[in-house]
Amino acid sequence: MTWTLQRYVFREMGRAFFLTALGLITILSMGGGVFNMIHIEELTARQLVKLMALVIPVAASLTLPIAAMFSAAATYGRLASDNEFVACRSSGINIQALLLPALVISLGTGLVTFLCINSVIPRMVRNLDQIVGRDLHSIVRQRLRRPGGVIPGLKRYRMYWDEAPDDGATLEDGLILRGVAFLEMDEDAVVRVGTAGLVQIRLEQNEGRTTISGVMRDITYYEPRTGEFFSAASQTIDANEVPFTLPAKLKFLNLRELFSLRSRPQRWHEVREEFSKLRVAVGRARVYQTLLEQSRDMGVLTLNGPGYSYRIESPSPPFLLRDGSLSLQDVRIIESRAGRSRNIRAGRATVEISRAEALSECAVIIHLYDDVVVPDFAEPAQTVAKADLLLTPIQLPQSVIAEVEALTDGQILSDRVLTLDDPLVTRQHAEVISRLGTTVRKITGIIHQRLAFTISVFVLVTLAAVLGIVLRDAQMLTAFGISFVPSLFVIVAIVMGKQLAGNDQTVMAGLLVMWSGLGLVALLDVWMLMGVLRR
Repeated sequence: MTWTLQRYVFREMGRAFFLTALGLITILSMGGGVFNMIHIEELTARQLVKLMALVIPVAASLTLPIAAMFSAAATYGRLASDNEFVACRSSGINIQALLLPALVISLGTGLVTFLCINSVIPRMVRNLDQIVGRDLHSIVRQRLRRPGGVIPGLKRYRMYWDEAPDDGATLEDGLILRGVAFLEMDEDAVVRVGTAGLVQIRLEQNEGRTTISGVMRDITYYEPRTGEFFSAASQTIDANEVPFTLPAKLKFLNLRELFSLRSRPQRWHEVREEFSKLRVAVGRARVYQTLLEQSRDMGVLTLNGPGYSYRIESPSPPFLLRDGSLSLQDVRIIESRAGRSRNIRAGRATVEISRAEALSECAVIIHLYDDVVVPDFAEPAQTVAKADLLLTPIQLPQSVIAEVEALTDGQILSDRVLTLDDPLVTRQHAEVISRLGTTVRKITGIIHQRLAFTISVFVLVTLAAVLGIVLRDAQMLTAFGISFVPSLFVIVAIVMGKQLAGNDQTVMAGLLVMWSGLGLVALLDVWMLMGVLRR
């Protein structure tokens, strides 16, 4: 008799669960809310159809627990309102045994949710990147059709253009933007503000890598650092690799990857980027330190490049500017090239090291200002006066690059690098330590969040079934309220706990909040099963 009733309840609950899940998944998949997880602004119709099929696992992980709770509350509520359980009690059947269908569906739902969150969705995210990446050309073209903003892959530049590219132009040949106003950024600092007559953008693909580059022509710009205006016929925009359409995030990793990263967080790309910035800062500080020591010991600065060299003389020692560069007054520069030399004079000169993602890409830049007198190499020499002059950059000494690159992560993170007494090194050193801690805390929060959310399915479905029996109401709105209120409480506790776990001061408090919400509902389950249902 009990087995017959259990099959009957399972059939009724299964039918309600299937229809509810199908409706919710369809609505959520087509509603667009799931697409908030991917930051893609331009999609073709074919891409959109493929994405809709791929987001079904996301929709399932969100809706299956709700469907299970709704079906449990509705099914057991209808049976209670029809006095089915009164008849079962009269026949000596244990009502708790009739909760087996709810237990089976909740376990199945929890298992599917666990697989979706920890395996299917991370794999789906990679598929999304492949789908959109195949048509990257059309995405960039559509982006350039709208004036203004950040061009994909060129985050260093903020541009606004009056005239979009022609329809017939291709990215391989170069798309022309006309009437361009731009900001050139160095992280959060503005390096240049200016205008360009036209900007040519080019996209190239080689060995699986997609790079975007360009050139600006007829430019006029202002440098906030020096407070001066300059003009140039052209400026090259160096090739940059176009980033993944879907940025790599911890929440898109599977469970195995999360545990692996938790033991070695320095392998995470955000942490690696901070380590790279610290290496660049340490290398730049070492070069500045070498230049200052050379100036104090010898009274001159000597910089050697491939086939040319500079000897910088000044009656007074250099001093550091706020941005870390060196400034010299009344300078004389002896430039030597191919056995010939010339003496360049200027009222002021700055020696700075350019910033780049890799130390090997940095260079020493000498900028001359104030009544620059430049003789040429011809015989007899002709002298030209200029307002400013930018000398050919010189690569950093290979000895410094090799020394810094040889440092391990532990060495680069040690307090020894702080003895360089460079503000950028100190700030970046603190940023690396902060990023390491933040990454570990985020991974811990995500792991606990996924486990708590999976276990909550079993607890909430059981509570929904018991409340359906106790309240004896088959109304759909009442059943939805019964299933929604406790789930909302648990979800709020899990989300709040995850946020608190990401803070260094509230890690344990966050984990406690996350699991205490689930624990309270579990205690309510036990009380309802052992006390209320036995009355």
